[in-house]
Amino acid sequence: MRTIRVDFEGLATFANLHRAYLDARRGKMSRPEILEFTYDVEENLFALADELLAGTYRPGPYRSFVVRAPKRRIVSAAPFRDRVVHHVIASVLEPALEARLIDDTYANRVSKGTHRAVNRCQAFARAYAFFVKFDLVKYFPSIDHGILLGDLGRVIRTGRFLDLVALVVASGEGAGFRIDPPWVFPGDVPAGGPRPKGLPVGNLTSQWLANFFLSPGDHFVMRALGIRAYVRYMDDFVLFADSREELLAARERLGEFLAARRLRYHEARAGIHATQSGIPFLGMQIHPSYRVLLPARARRAAKRLARQRRLLAEGRLTAAEFARAVRSWVGHAVHADSYSLRRRILVCAPPVRKDTAQNA
Repeated sequence: MRTIRVDFEGLATFANLHRAYLDARRGKMSRPEILEFTYDVEENLFALADELLAGTYRPGPYRSFVVRAPKRRIVSAAPFRDRVVHHVIASVLEPALEARLIDDTYANRVSKGTHRAVNRCQAFARAYAFFVKFDLVKYFPSIDHGILLGDLGRVIRTGRFLDLVALVVASGEGAGFRIDPPWVFPGDVPAGGPRPKGLPVGNLTSQWLANFFLSPGDHFVMRALGIRAYVRYMDDFVLFADSREELLAARERLGEFLAARRLRYHEARAGIHATQSGIPFLGMQIHPSYRVLLPARARRAAKRLARQRRLLAEGRLTAAEFARAVRSWVGHAVHADSYSLRRRILVCAPPVRKDTAQNA
């Protein structure tokens, strides 16, 4: 596939930055830093355009915080001004990288998502006898900048745009947690060598770049290994076959491929299993003929809704907010065989007036 060129001067115009600003602020206008930026929005956007064109733009410091569900992660939020730039970059990355992704990767893509990934996984479970599931270790913190930017340079030819992406990528090194001690891979110098790595989970650009970073692995599985039954959601992916031996060989070769990209997977979780035993994937246990929510996810949902009921009773949560929370969880749970579970969790939910819920 041919590489693309980017009109960098057209990218850094006021009109384009204003569109990115509107996207970046959507649903968040009450936040103080966005209100401050908006107060002098024209001046701020013109200044940002001048810096991008002059090559003097520099990202600001991140604000990091811990998210504990569904697993402990450190999320790093860039200043709003930088998030505008991230949206500008994403407007180029999305179409350029989307064209290079296989159909069976489902994260951060229009008309894809978790539920379509679960459906595809179950379809493969019905058609094949065995599976092996890969779960990468500390994926976002371990993404190697040199490998990532090398891959991106084979997609986009415009040096100024690549320099801007490299600047944003470099700004995230060390945002969140580090891998300490550094991993050593075959061919490294004895001390491992300092290699810049890591993408902040909170960046819009990180989502696209992280998804793209595993794209060569998708093509390796389907072309070099010849495994056509394959589904990936970011750094979780499942391979299917009708023989254990085929998956054992594929696991060894794919492990070597991942190591060459300086990635590791949880070996204890990558056993070869019969699809009849169920596949733990995206919060569900997927069987050929049915699927259920993983017990840990169900317990977490029950605790979260119980806490929100208390906040509602104390007047610290509105009925509309509670209704949104309930609908959000039910919207996910209905994709599993969860009728009895939903009744148990929701039976104590206080009634929500229809007119209030409709305004949520």
